[in-house]
Amino acid sequence: MANNAIVKKKKTTIQKYRFWHRWYLGLKAAEFSVPLIPFGVILGINWSDWFGKEQSEGWSIGLGFGMLIVATVLAITEIMKKDELVKTKVSFLFYVSIVFVLVGFSFKLLASIMNTMGDMFLYVSCGIVGAGGVDETNQMAIKPRMDFYKSLVDENGLDKSSAKKMDDTDQAKKEGEEAKKERRNFL
Repeated sequence: MANNAIVKKKKTTIQKYRFWHRWYLGLKAAEFSVPLIPFGVILGINWSDWFGKEQSEGWSIGLGFGMLIVATVLAITEIMKKDELVKTKVSFLFYVSIVFVLVGFSFKLLASIMNTMGDMFLYVSCGIVGAGGVDETNQMAIKPRMDFYKSLVDENGLDKSSAKKMDDTDQAKKEGEEAKKERRNFL
């Protein structure tokens, strides 16, 4: 009688690296989407109240809400990514002042729904805390494993780019040896 046990194939190093790399990228994407989920839910629930045609202040609410969206996205981007572009091209104080101006004008234009906006900020802050948990998981659990397998892939030339780097390094070493021999022979 033949052994009917299923033999589990062992994953290669490159497969393990790709697995952890996909997890890393997925959690990086989740960092940005998690804070916006409560924002989107509240927007969906209150859409007809805020943007209905029966309101005389419809343009004010729409413009204020648009500014608030831009301010929130800018603040989330700066907090979560610590954007190098902003740090190198624009003073951080200008960036903060733009966010404050947008939030200030949003409050002026959204006076009729400020209580709801306060609730929204609280919900978004819960989303940002959730994104912090996602980022912490990514940094503490996923990234070290991904980096470990990436170093194995690079050291052993297991993918095309690392194999090319190893070939280029070997070629440079050979050229250096030949240049040393030519110099010795010349002297």
